[in-house]
Amino acid sequence: MKIIAFLLLLATAAFPVRAETVPPLLPPPPVAAPPQQPTSGPLLMTVSLYFESAGLLAPETAQIPLGDLLENRVKEAINRLIAGPTAAPLTPTLPKNATLRRVFTGVDRNLYLDFDMNIVTRHPGGITAEIISAASICKTAMANFSADSVSILVEGKEIKTLAGHLDIERPITRMGCEALAGYRRE
Repeated sequence: MKIIAFLLLLATAAFPVRAETVPPLLPPPPVAAPPQQPTSGPLLMTVSLYFESAGLLAPETAQIPLGDLLENRVKEAINRLIAGPTAAPLTPTLPKNATLRRVFTGVDRNLYLDFDMNIVTRHPGGITAEIISAASICKTAMANFSADSVSILVEGKEIKTLAGHLDIERPITRMGCEALAGYRRE
């Protein structure tokens, strides 16, 4: 058996195997470059701002910078609310001269929104306008930032009312906000 294996080995060595011609390998197809991501500009988040429309609150979406701090995002959203809607038939709910001075959060998931005096002195007045103003503030804050309640402050202090009708001395809870937001101007 060893002799047969040896003879086969010699036979294959004596007669070289004819090499087949192999076509050259084609280069791989070019790989498309990944789409370029914008490297400049901040990341954005979409928020819902609540304005008046036909006597009710209606949302308008806006893009705000997605900053590291919740307080900065809240401030940007409320400042957009103060600036007013970008499309009809929505109408503003807050005086354009109002300024949100500061935002801070409490351990109880309460958002404190500290406005300047213009939110009171420039407010158009009337119970309906006051309800819609408070509702638009709390609805915007709660819809976008998972707050359980909202406190409206003026010049760093709790106030009894914006225009003499609606008690906002205590935080507006989710249930209270929904009740205010359900109010319809006739």
